[in-house]
Amino acid sequence: MDALPPPSRKDIIEYFYDTLKHKFYIMRFMFTIAFRLMWRAIVHDASKLNWKEEGHLYAAVTVAHFKNVTYNSDEYKRLKLLIKPAADHHYKSNSHHPEFYGDPPSVKPMSALDEIEMICDWLAASKRHHDGNPIKSVEINAEKFDYGTERIEFYKKLITEIR
Repeated sequence: MDALPPPSRKDIIEYFYDTLKHKFYIMRFMFTIAFRLMWRAIVHDASKLNWKEEGHLYAAVTVAHFKNVTYNSDEYKRLKLLIKPAADHHYKSNSHHPEFYGDPPSVKPMSALDEIEMICDWLAASKRHHDGNPIKSVEINAEKFDYGTERIEFYKKLITEIR
């Protein structure tokens, strides 16, 4: 194999120009994602603060009881039924909930940003329970929201990176 000729000054300048241009595009795209995620963080669950959310006051009072129950336990499910109208309205108003996409609820139609927000939501929700565990929530929700092993592992990695 023949050796490459040494680069010319023009080649070196083009290399640096192309590399910096590439870095600029990467920054532009990543900042776009970051700003969209920041906007989602700002407006997250805004419907819960709107008096039009059905059953808002009842839901607000009932949520206080969730901190003493285990996620997806019989008591948790009973409490969820009590706030079902408010919860259903909330899910239908927010695309980071799998229920937003119909019945049965699924993560499959969600955008990547929806999924990131959903995992952040699950992490935050786990803080409301005395025994909250977002990793366990990911495993419990796999069947409920129609995702498999690949998604479980992705969500677990995401949780680890966020924590």
